[in-house]
Amino acid sequence: MPVRRQCFLLPVAHGSGHCILPTFAVGAKSSLVDTQSAGNGTDFEFSRRVMSAAQCLQSVSLYGGQPLTPQNRWRANRKHAGFTLIELMIVVVIIGVLASIAIPSFSRAIRRTKTSEAVINLRRIYDGAVTSFQELEVERNGTTLSSQFPNTVGPTPGVNVCCEGPGGGKCEANAGAFRGQTWNEIGFAISDPHYYWYEFASDGEGVSAQFTARATGNLDCDETYSTFERGGYVDMLSGRIRGGAGVFKNRPLE
Repeated sequence: MPVRRQCFLLPVAHGSGHCILPTFAVGAKSSLVDTQSAGNGTDFEFSRRVMSAAQCLQSVSLYGGQPLTPQNRWRANRKHAGFTLIELMIVVVIIGVLASIAIPSFSRAIRRTKTSEAVINLRRIYDGAVTSFQELEVERNGTTLSSQFPNTVGPTPGVNVCCEGPGGGKCEANAGAFRGQTWNEIGFAISDPHYYWYEFASDGEGVSAQFTARATGNLDCDETYSTFERGGYVDMLSGRIRGGAGVFKNRPLE
């Protein structure tokens, strides 16, 4: 009857197990043979039917002292093996899905921070226009002039110039572009790199005076522009300047 190959372990205090390996010559009897497998305990070539010392010691380190069975050997090989192709493909797909969600969200967050420039500068233009209107102007002979907002001025420093320059969507600092009369009356200029170009439109005088301050941008340098506007007018009853509570926005993130 064939002998079942088995590595016998004897637990000890300082390790996971100790291998009991016979050193009998071929043809000798051994009391370590499994009685179920050895049958009547007759002489046999024991050294050809038991696991080697290296295999037995391997079972101690890999299987926690368990016998070196085919199942344990498969588990050990599986534990030390690399990732399969399917596992790698799953990881790649997961990374791709996360990237497809995270990258657009990150881009929108970056653009949203840039729009704060337009909101802040429109507030500066609005305050400057109100101050300019409230200043009393007279002619040389002392005649009081009718109050009005500063004259209309076109896009400054120019339409889409931020994308045409080397800044890649960001205009270089150029305070000289805002040296016109209207910008001087408003007290507005930009001396730092910026993303938007600005214009001011006014109409009427006295109680019929009104104005619109506008900022236009092209953050991704395509054919679609974003627009921010804030307007003001004179209240006919009180004579005070009224304006919108906030800024009108059209395609702020394009």
